[in-house]
Parts: sequence; structure tokens; C-alpha cells
Amino acid sequence: MAIDKITSASITTDAVGPTQLNEASNYAFTGTVTGAGGVNTPAFMARMGSAQSITNNAEVKVQCSNEAFDTDNCYDNSTNYRFTPTTAGKYLIVHGLRATINATRFVGWIRRNGSTDHAVAETNPNSSASNPACLGSCIIDFNGSSDYVEYYCYHTGGSAKSLEAGNNNYDATFFQGFKLIT
Repeated sequence: MAIDKITSASITTDAVGPTQLNEASNYAFTGTVTGAGGVNTPAFMARMGSAQSITNNAEVKVQCSNEAFDTDNCYDNSTNYRFTPTTAGKYLIVHGLRATINATRFVGWIRRNGSTDHAVAETNPNSSASNPACLGSCIIDFNGSSDYVEYYCYHTGGSAKSLEAGNNNYDATFFQGFKLIT
């Protein structure tokens, strides 16, 4: 960044107003600013396309198949339902679940590389409560080639229950993430 003109300005009170400091008239910037900012990509957001049956007392991968966006084609929305970013860095990963369930335990979490659990979100509704929801988030460092995350859930509702897909007004079950500018 090059500054080719600087003029003086006086500040006479504790309050800075347009007459005390007017950056537009005091500084004329030319050139290009480099090294500032960044981009928050790859990024994705996927929703559950239709209700998904969840087996009682079992870890089940959540299948968010409707992509709202996927900037770099890093989210698999049809086979593995996983996010594998192609750029190394730290990412914010967020997940949310809502179910048509009466359960004593309802849990959602992010699993990294098939084994390490992150962002565990749990609700313990009483057995007569319906439609419990979980929301969780975490920051995960990805290597930009082979690291991936998947979304899982678990419940103790007795029989198989369904995760809600939502509608045009809200996302009942979703999975999303983006690269943080660091």
C-alpha cells in the first residue's frame, strides 16, 4: 500500500467528528493492499433431504444429502456424507439435529478420520418429551488432503426413531463448515 499524500488534521475535543478527521481528504491511497484478509473456503452447508431412521442404541451416520452450497466440491452428499477439505487449515464445523423421538438420551457428534470424536452435543429429555434437538460446534485442524469429518448420532428411545429433515423455513438437521482466516 502506498500513501502519496498526508495532510494535517486537528482533533480539538474528545469526540471525533467529520471536521476533525476526514480520512478521505487526508489520505490518498494508491496501489494494492497485499497480505491482508483471506477467504473462508472451502465451505459447505448440507441439510437432511428427508427423514432418516435411526436405530435405537446404535451409532448412526447422519446423511445430510441436500447441499445448500459446497464451494470447492469437498462435501460428499451421496455416498460417505463426509467433508474432506482440500486446503489445509483450521475449520469451524457446526452440526444440528432434531428428531421425532421420545428418548432418555439423544446425542450428536462429529467424528474426525473415522475415530476421533469432537463437538459432542447431548440432550437428556425426559422419556415423555418429544422433538429433542442438539447443536454443537468445534474447530478442527485439517491437513488439506486426507483428513475428513463425518456426522453421527445416537439415541435411547427404545425403537428406531426418525431425524427430522425440516422444511423451507428451518433446517432441522444440518452439517456445515468453513475455513477460518488465521
